[in-house]
Amino acid sequence: MRKRHMSIADPQPARLFFTGLLLVAASGNNAAPAPPFVFSDQTEAAGFTHEGASFAAAAADFDGDGWPDLAVSNHGHILLFRNTQDGRFENVTNRGVFERADTHGLAWVDFNRDGWPDLYVSRGAELGRRDRANVLHINRQGKRFELAQLGPVLSNAPGRGRSAVPWDVDGDGKLDLFINNFVNDDNAQILAIYRPEGFVDLAEQYNWARVYASDVTVVPRRGGTLYVTHGHPRAGGRVWRLTRKDKFAPWSGRLSIPKQTETRATYVAAGDVDNDGDSDLYYVMRPRSGEGAVLADQTLRFLFLVSRKGVEKGFQLCATGKASLEFWKEGLPEPGIARLGERKHRLTHQPWHLSLESLMFQGEPEIAADETGLFLWRDAEGCLTAEFHGSPGELQSVGGRIRMKQSPESFEQWGTNPPPAETRNKLFIDDGDGFLEDSVGAGVDDPGPGNDAVFADFNNDGRLDLYVVNGGMFGNPTNRLYLNMGSGRFHDVTASAKAGGYKEGRGASVLVFDYDLDGDLDMFITNGFGPSPERDRGRYQLLRNDSDSGNWLRVQLKPTVSNSMGLGVRLVLQAGGFTQSRPVTAGTGAFATSWLPVHFGLNEEKTGTLTIHWPSGQTQIIPVKANTAIVATEPSPPDSGDIP
Repeated sequence: MRKRHMSIADPQPARLFFTGLLLVAASGNNAAPAPPFVFSDQTEAAGFTHEGASFAAAAADFDGDGWPDLAVSNHGHILLFRNTQDGRFENVTNRGVFERADTHGLAWVDFNRDGWPDLYVSRGAELGRRDRANVLHINRQGKRFELAQLGPVLSNAPGRGRSAVPWDVDGDGKLDLFINNFVNDDNAQILAIYRPEGFVDLAEQYNWARVYASDVTVVPRRGGTLYVTHGHPRAGGRVWRLTRKDKFAPWSGRLSIPKQTETRATYVAAGDVDNDGDSDLYYVMRPRSGEGAVLADQTLRFLFLVSRKGVEKGFQLCATGKASLEFWKEGLPEPGIARLGERKHRLTHQPWHLSLESLMFQGEPEIAADETGLFLWRDAEGCLTAEFHGSPGELQSVGGRIRMKQSPESFEQWGTNPPPAETRNKLFIDDGDGFLEDSVGAGVDDPGPGNDAVFADFNNDGRLDLYVVNGGMFGNPTNRLYLNMGSGRFHDVTASAKAGGYKEGRGASVLVFDYDLDGDLDMFITNGFGPSPERDRGRYQLLRNDSDSGNWLRVQLKPTVSNSMGLGVRLVLQAGGFTQSRPVTAGTGAFATSWLPVHFGLNEEKTGTLTIHWPSGQTQIIPVKANTAIVATEPSPPDSGDIP
C-alpha cells in the first residue's frame, strides 16, 4: 500500500524564539527493523525517452505548483521537464532558449531574489580550445525563462566551467557562488561574492583561485564550516576551512584522505549517518586515468588519451571474418577520425560493415610527424594493427568499438594506462574531534568505479541510507543501495530493492526527490557519462519508491530574513527517543544544486518536535505530526527597542 495522505500547514508556534545552537545528543535508536521495500522503473511511463550523453540533473518547483520539476544537462544541451502531477514529466524546454553547448553542472538559485528558482548552467570550453561562457536563465514565474545578460564574473567565459555551488561565504545573509572550473595553467576558480552593485570575484583575496575543484561539498560543522573539493583529477577530496582573516586554508583536523596516486575522489557526499548531530563523509573513488582496450563477447572497445610524453599507443587484433566499426573523436561520433590502410581510407558513416580481410586495410601507412588520427592496417602477420596519434591542442582522445562475428585468435595492446582492477570508496565518521574511517566495518567499501553518491532515508526509518552510482570505463557496473541498519552497519539491498541501475551506458549522477509526493524518496539517474561509445547508450532512469515503509515529514522552508533558499538552516527533529539533524546545503549530487523540501523519516512515530535554526539567528520550535508536509515561515527578528 502506497501512502498518499498529506496535509499542508503553515505552523504558527507559540513564538518561542531563542538564540544559540542546540547541541544534539545522540540517543539510542530503538526503531523496529525496517520493512522490505522495492523500486519500480517508471522511466517510460513518465515519458523519458532520452538516450545518449548526460551529465547532471537538478530539481526545483520552477512553476510554483508545489510539485518538483526537473532540469537535465546532457553534455551538449539542456532539457527541462515539468511535473504533470500524474506520474509523468512534460518536456517544456521550449519555455526558454537553451542553446547547444558543452553543458555540465546545473544550479537552481534565486538570483534576483523574487522567490522563483533561476537556472545557472556551467559550460565547458570544449577541451579548452575556446571560450564558452556560463549562462543564467531567469525564471519568469514558471511561464518562460529569459537569458540574462551576465557580467564577466558570472559568465566565467574562459573558465571551463564544471559546477556552481551557492553559499553565504562572507556571512552577510546573501548568497555567494563558488564557480568551479577545470583549473589548468591559463584559468582559475571564481568566488563570486554578492555586492549590491553586482557580484565581484574575490577568489584571489580568499586564497581560492588556484584550488583544484570541479565541485565543492559544503559541510556545516560545530567549530566551523568545512569545504571539501572533488571531481578534478588533482582535487583529491581535500578539506578546507575559512580562517578569521577570510582566507581559505587546508583543514588540519583528523582525516586520512585516501592516497590518490592511481585513484581520485569524484564526489564526496555528506550526511549524519549515526544521528549524532555531525555530518559524516563518503568519498566516491575511481581511477585517475582510464584508457586502454577491453575485449569481451567478440567486441573490442577502446579509448586512447593523448600523451604529453609522446608514448605510442595501439593494439594488435588477430581476427578474421565480418565486423562492424564505430569511432568517436573526443566523445562524439566521428567515423572520419579513422584512417584505413596505406591509402588512409576514411569512413563516411557508421557503423561501417566490412570484412577484416578487406583491401581497405592493405598496407602500412606512412604517418607524418604532425599527423593525427587513428591508423589501422593489416600487418605482415595478417593481424589488424591500430596506432593512435594525438596532439594536446588538436586531438585529445579517440574511442571505438569493433564488433566481430568470430572470436579473435589473439589480442594485445601497448602504451596504454589501464585503470586499476578496483577502487574502494571510503566512509569517514565524524566523532566530534575529527573523522575516522569505517568503510569496511560499515560494509560500504564499494569497489566502484563510482561517479556519485547520496545519503537519503529511503525506508523512512529515521536513518540515512546510501546510494552509489557506478560507471566503468566500458560497461556499467551495478549501482549500490546500502540500507542503514543502525549501530554503524549498512546492508546491501541492491538486488532485493531492484535498484542496481541499467547495464547500458555509463553511470553519471543520481538525484533523490519525492517526485510523486507520496512521502517516500524516489531517484532519477543519468547514465550517459563519457567516454563514448558507452555514453551514447545512456538512458535516463526514474526509479519510484514503492515502499510500504515508515512515516514521514516534509518541510518546505519559507525564509523572510535569511537567504531565499534557506541555505545554512539547521533542522533538528526529535521523535521516538532519537534525534535527526539536517543542515540545508546546496549540493544534491554530482555537479548539481537542487531546491527541494527537507525530508525526514519517522519510522512508526506519529508526532515529534522540530527545531529550526535560521541563519538570521532566529529559532523556531514546532510540534509536528507524521505524514504531513509543512511550510515553515521564518519569524521576524524581535523588536530590539530603544537602546540606551
